[in-house]
Amino acid sequence: MSRQNVISKSNKSFRLTAGMTLLEVLLAIVIFAIGMLALASLQGNLAKSSGDANARTVAASIAEEQIEIMRSFQQIETDPNDVMFAYNDIVDETKTVSRGGFDFTVAIDVTDKYFDTDRVTMLDAPPEGSGITDSSLKLVETTVTWNSGMAFQIDDTATSDLNGGS
Repeated sequence: MSRQNVISKSNKSFRLTAGMTLLEVLLAIVIFAIGMLALASLQGNLAKSSGDANARTVAASIAEEQIEIMRSFQQIETDPNDVMFAYNDIVDETKTVSRGGFDFTVAIDVTDKYFDTDRVTMLDAPPEGSGITDSSLKLVETTVTWNSGMAFQIDDTATSDLNGGS
């Protein structure tokens, strides 16, 4: 083989591996773009989940606060001339509580329970013939809901829209 043939063969192989083709570059850009779109979607879902978790935390705090208010009754009988909270004042109600510029609806469902000493059990109505008129305890169910479309502040410029919940 002559020296010229050897050089031309090595130049050919050098030209084949000298750089990236346009197709390879486009494929790399497409893979990078797909990765960036997935990352952007992940960040959006993370922001929404963070806002939803914030709303649920506030709702749980409001529910706990409402129950603690009811637990702090100071007397048994309601006196119209007295401003003290009484056991008999624990009744069904629905009210709106504002926190952080948003309104939460609190629904309180109270069920009176009566103690039956004969059967040592709790009943939904006074035992017959017992003469009991006041309940022995109260079962309180509290539901806190918030409006859909609520947005919580994420940073100085962004907010997270929520779909509401309870």
